[in-house]
Amino acid sequence: MQKCDYCDFYSIADLSLIPAYMDALVVEIEKSARAAGDVQTVYIGGGTPSVLSIDQVETILDCIFGSCNVSGQPEVTLEVNPGTVSADKLNRLSRAGINRLSLGVQSLNDDKLNYLNRIHNGSQAIDMIANARHAGFDNISLDFIYGLPGESAQSWIRELEQVVAFKPRHLSCYLLTVEPGTPLASRIDKSFEPMPDSRIQSG
Repeated sequence: MQKCDYCDFYSIADLSLIPAYMDALVVEIEKSARAAGDVQTVYIGGGTPSVLSIDQVETILDCIFGSCNVSGQPEVTLEVNPGTVSADKLNRLSRAGINRLSLGVQSLNDDKLNYLNRIHNGSQAIDMIANARHAGFDNISLDFIYGLPGESAQSWIRELEQVVAFKPRHLSCYLLTVEPGTPLASRIDKSFEPMPDSRIQSG
């Protein structure tokens, strides 16, 4: 695992810490269940929860449904990043009770993905969307980033047209921001790369 160069969220890439985190998470859910009230949606996100095993995802869901007052048939979302799930795992997530996916695609352009230090390429992202559909997920959200150095309005519009063709239920588009202390900020400070412009270029 690796952190993206633009990310300033607190995170640790050491997967050996997952069991201890799972133990703490179960305790936290159980302690917070009463204060949560009626639970109508479940969102498992913040980082890359798709690196969890199916058993670990099921442990989280079992704890939520066993401890909280979950009403009706809630929307249950898992954040998924390309390069962290196989077609088989997507099928198993669907059977485990996940009924909505938030896919951190960020871009279908390999140059943009390399700039952002993502672990996947555009083809892998497209394959993941297709595999998710095949697994039965009709409620899909896609995350994208725009405003990279040199990105034109025309290229961003072309990418949006490609994205819309996948017919996601929801689309989140974020302007790239340079946060202090990130590898991207360090690269820019050392003049290795230009500062992203909040205005997409018209040319």
